Amino acid sequence: MFGKPTIPEYGLDEIQAMLKRCRQDPALMKFTSTILVAAGYWYKRANLYLMMQPIYFVFGFVACYFLMGTK
Repeated sequence: MFGKPTIPEYGLDEIQAMLKRCRQDPALMKFTSTILVAAGYWYKRANLYLMMQPIYFVFGFVACYFLMGTK
């Protein structure tokens, strides 16, 4: 319940049924493709911020070190 989120596993027949439904309904296809593009964009952006987090930490430490001065 409180563990890691899991990706549901679908069988090949279920995936084919989803694709068939998307081909029949253009609005559903447009919605699905929009969601996939948005999810990809935010996933890449979140990864960029996670990779830059150590740089922010070091910058903050150095800024405080120089602003507080040494005695």
